[in-house]
Amino acid sequence: PCAKKLAAFDEGAVTGFSIRRGERLVTLTKDEGAWRMRQPVEDRADEREIGSLLGNLTRAKIERTLDADKTALTDFGLEKPAIALTVNRKDRDQPFILEVGGPSPAGFTVYARRHGESQVFLIPATVKTSLDKDPFAFRSKAPLAFDRNVVKAVRLHTGSLRIRLERQEKTEWRMTEPAAVKADAAKVAALLLALTHDQVKSFLDQPPPSLKSLGLDPPRGEIAIGLDGGAEATLLLGAHKKGEGVYARRAGAPALLVLRQPDLGTATI
Repeated sequence: PCAKKLAAFDEGAVTGFSIRRGERLVTLTKDEGAWRMRQPVEDRADEREIGSLLGNLTRAKIERTLDADKTALTDFGLEKPAIALTVNRKDRDQPFILEVGGPSPAGFTVYARRHGESQVFLIPATVKTSLDKDPFAFRSKAPLAFDRNVVKAVRLHTGSLRIRLERQEKTEWRMTEPAAVKADAAKVAALLLALTHDQVKSFLDQPPPSLKSLGLDPPRGEIAIGLDGGAEATLLLGAHKKGEGVYARRAGAPALLVLRQPDLGTATI
């Protein structure tokens, strides 16, 4: 017989979800097509991580069904589940709630049940693995968020170096500061890619009272991305954190970032 699906809904129907592990709660919601973290902090979310989690959940098959009465829940680690996942879906008042318990003796599966049902299932251990992650995994690790296709200009200030770049054509760039010359389009593309991809190693959500020691008051450098319509996305760069990378902050946002030491290639653009 064909194994039954654990979650009978599509990824596209999901409008938000939360994962509770003990006292820790991670909450994410989808607004206008983009995922955001709501708890434990307010931030952009990592779309790929969420896609992977929802893919694991919606593809998962029930490997085996066990008839368990209430007294046996302790044996499966489901009396106080290690993880509880609550999924909200479009046009459905009732959320889908999955409680995940301990591993089966073989280790490839874990015990789980849908909230309110008496049956206990064996489901792939990969479902638990994708839920059993730190909040960091679900946050966007991109220093800035912008559409690379609508970038009009780039301004770089690091130390005494001042560079300004302007887009001429779709793939052609011109340097206007410190000299008017043609810029290396591949290097500009690499810089924009680095700014919108995983560069964040860690977050400091409660920054120290003084940012001076981190080189962010005043900032030691700045990368400003000018977009169509006059909007600007700016990353402020600070001091190097020994063995870790460089402190940074998104203009207008309180959280501090520690970036992998990005090779911004500023001297050779």
